[in-house]
Amino acid sequence: SASWSASAPTGDTYTLEMNPASDFSGVAVTSVTANLDATAPGLAVNTTYYARVRATVLGSDSGWSVSAASGTRRKSIGTTMVASACSMARAMQ
Repeated sequence: SASWSASAPTGDTYTLEMNPASDFSGVAVTSVTANLDATAPGLAVNTTYYARVRATVLGSDSGWSVSAASGTRRKSIGTTMVASACSMARAMQ
């Protein structure tokens, strides 16, 4: 799972993107939610993932947050990531 702080203004929805490539090329796991957290099922075990979040407000997407990295462990269903509130606030400006 991943969680983040609300942007200013608060997003109508948030898009979480997780990818094993730090440049976010290739296949990514994406989740769209109105919540401040999301689950990313189907992640490979023993793999480092990079995550970023963007907000959508009144149909307009913010820029992506600064990415955060974390790894999955053996027998893990997911991984926990936290994007900084400061990054989200800057992305919305």
